[in-house]
Amino acid sequence: MLRVSQPRRVRSILSVSLIVLLLFTGCFAIRSIAQPAWALPESVIQIEVVLFCNTDADPRESAPPWFGIRIPVGWTVDTTSIPYGGDFNGTFVYNAPRSNWFNNAPSWSNKAGYYWWMADGDTSHQCALDEEATFTIPVRVGATPGNYLLDYASGPIGPFGYGSYIESVLLDYAITVGTPAVGGLTRMPTVVLGARMSSLPQGAFIGAGAALVVAAGVWAFVRRRAR
Repeated sequence: MLRVSQPRRVRSILSVSLIVLLLFTGCFAIRSIAQPAWALPESVIQIEVVLFCNTDADPRESAPPWFGIRIPVGWTVDTTSIPYGGDFNGTFVYNAPRSNWFNNAPSWSNKAGYYWWMADGDTSHQCALDEEATFTIPVRVGATPGNYLLDYASGPIGPFGYGSYIESVLLDYAITVGTPAVGGLTRMPTVVLGARMSSLPQGAFIGAGAALVVAAGVWAFVRRRAR
């Protein structure tokens, strides 16, 4: 009887684990996030997410996706299930154990004053390159005004635990919470695509309108004098 020494057995286990890990990589990444850059306190915002398959899956691979959003303490995701659809379909269902794992994981997963809300898809899918699915997350904003940075993560569900298959992590999507000021410099709500925010102040629109009114008055005066 052939006996396998402990080092060889460990190497064998690691080799098998690596092979299975490779079979489960390369799918369910985040393609885009459409997040409001401004919100009223205690309002509900809608965040649109597009997942995509970033490579063709191995023919032996079929797995559901998982998704997570990190929001400030005092904010909540306003549902326990989120349908997604497109080239692949299913429903994300809140997963408390996965949320707990991410909230207690080391490194980038720790962020004071924030917590992860994680959900697992209920339907397996074998990825084909560039397939997409879209879904919308309703998030109830907290009561405290300020500037906040939301984070997102996704991947396929696999057999090696919650941290084994993190396909994409997108950090620092900015959002400002506050009451609009009376005047021309209040920032208008915009959509963020990527981790950078851009918006035009309302004063720019007011200023442009005023300039057009003045220009029209000057033109009318010049025409009257020319007659």
